[in-house]
Amino acid sequence: SVPIGVDVDYFDGVIRDPASRNILSIATMYWPPNVDSMLYFHKDILPLVRREIPDCTLTIAGQRPVASIQALASAPGTRVTGYVSDSRDCARDCGVFIVPLRSGSGVRVKILNAMAMGLPVVSTSVGAEGLDVLSGEHLIIADTPEDFAKAVIGLLRDPELASRLGRNARDLVRDKYSWATVGLQLLEVYNELS
Repeated sequence: SVPIGVDVDYFDGVIRDPASRNILSIATMYWPPNVDSMLYFHKDILPLVRREIPDCTLTIAGQRPVASIQALASAPGTRVTGYVSDSRDCARDCGVFIVPLRSGSGVRVKILNAMAMGLPVVSTSVGAEGLDVLSGEHLIIADTPEDFAKAVIGLLRDPELASRLGRNARDLVRDKYSWATVGLQLLEVYNELS
């Protein structure tokens, strides 16, 4: 199967603030699995992170946030932006990019875009499903609230590790998921068929 492609040139060159304490999610905020993932993160994971890093913030970006997501904005340190026309703007203030999905299938465009921007990613196994990634090298995969919180805390406290994961992620996307690479794979498939 041919993987999904990412416009790596579009996302390249995002300069992330390595001192950022902002936890970032960019996802369509009316799709039920995304809604569930953010409610779960806010209720079960964020309090564990805040115990260790009280000044961290959470930004939930993405179009048409449902009422339960909009309501999270009333919590201190949580921002719900709604639709952002250019995710690169959000990415500059990102200590950690989170994908706490517990259900749902489909193509992981958001995580690939985040990786293309060199953001350090913490994801569940479901969130990274089908991607050719290694936990600890390209991102961190964590499936319990405790492990997820520990990964987020670790990246916020260790800017060098965060930057290294981000660089590795960007290289992986460039090598495996760029339009150029995927285009070549498609051509091979077409040539075999014709």
